[in-house]
Amino acid sequence: MPSVVRVFNTGYPVTAGRQAGHDWLLMPCFTVMKKHPLNQSFVWRQPEPPYELVTEEQARAYREVGGFVLEDAFSPDEVASVRAALDPLADEANAYLSQVPADQPTIAREDEIVFRPHLVKVNQVAREFAAHPVFQALCRDLIGAPARL
Repeated sequence: MPSVVRVFNTGYPVTAGRQAGHDWLLMPCFTVMKKHPLNQSFVWRQPEPPYELVTEEQARAYREVGGFVLEDAFSPDEVASVRAALDPLADEANAYLSQVPADQPTIAREDEIVFRPHLVKVNQVAREFAAHPVFQALCRDLIGAPARL
């Protein structure tokens, strides 16, 4: 199975989750974001080519329509390693959801939509994957070199 990274420019923070029948997803957390008082003059500008990883067409799609698909971003072994490390954590979160009262206000639902926040804080494989050279190159190409992962 080829790996695919869906790269989105949502303007919102994202969280990792798993939905029934789908692998880990990036889902926007729709919150109102205000600029920090000391950061009122910031204006985002996408870096200019040449790019390290993405094509000019992909960079344009990110800027103009909010995203693109990056095919074959990871090897099958890398994907298998991450899934092997994260699936048990998702299973734990799913087990927790089985005990959440039905009237609890949440979109997370057992066996449907499962969230496990802060994976990089609790799992070394997730931490290493978050710092993968593909993500580093995407950050440099799409938001600039000073980005931190």
